[in-house]
Formats: sequence, structure tokens, C-alpha cells
Amino acid sequence: DSSLKYERFSGLKRFKHDVTLVAVARGPGVERLFWRIPKPYQPTSKDWHSYVIGLSGPIYIDADGDGTFTSAYDYAKQIIKDADGDLVAVVATLSDYDEAVAAQVACELNAFHSEANRKEWQRVLTHASAATLRGFKRYDHALKQSTEARKP
Repeated sequence: DSSLKYERFSGLKRFKHDVTLVAVARGPGVERLFWRIPKPYQPTSKDWHSYVIGLSGPIYIDADGDGTFTSAYDYAKQIIKDADGDLVAVVATLSDYDEAVAAQVACELNAFHSEANRKEWQRVLTHASAATLRGFKRYDHALKQSTEARKP
């Protein structure tokens, strides 16, 4: 097809838990007057950078084979409930999950909202899996960016 601009196949590992897959395409914004793109709300930056974006519809994969789809958020809520306040148990359980679930746990527990929480989580996360660390770090980074961008 002569209209094809880019093609790529990425192999995926076999997932243990349910996942949602979405393809994202992004390119430079249109600057000409005949197709003006309004400035959107960008919670992570005070500067606006024009770009266009396209998304596929989500593909929900029931990887655990239980006959129903469970989101990262739902996994996170169950992990927190099952741990009953034990942060070490939360981190131990997260070792079997990806960073999306870890980020949802961090958000649900507001892990970094106070200095005391931050120190406790840093202690507990010393025993965390790489995916758990990435999830918590990405949550923390996104929270900081969003908070900073909203300052007057």
C-alpha cells in the first residue's frame, strides 16, 4: 500500500495477568491556518507543543484465563484489600504483576503524599521487583509533574 508510512511488529511476552493493549501514533502538529488545532489542557507542562495523536481501540486480554477481564486498577484494589494494611505484603504480591498495577497501587495508597509515607515506602520498596519500582517511580514522577504544572 503506497499510503503506508510506518510499520513495526513487536513481539509480546506471554502475560500472567489480564492486560489492555492500545496502539498510539503521534506526529507533529498542523501549523497552517486552514486546520487550526486549539490549545488543549496539558496538566504536565505550562508550555504548549502542538501535535496530533491517534489511538486504536483497546484490546482486552484475559491472560489469567478466568473468563473475565480484570483491569490494573481492579488488581490493585484487590492486592491492597488482601494485604490489610501490610505494606510488605503489598510489595511482595506486586512482584508478580506489571508496573501498571504497581502505579495503581501507589495512586490508591497515595504513597508519596507525605514525607512520612515517602520514607516508609522507600524502606519497603528496597525489596521490590523492577516492575514495581518502575510503577511507583512513574506514578511519583507524573504526580510531581501534574502538581508543578498546576502552580500559578
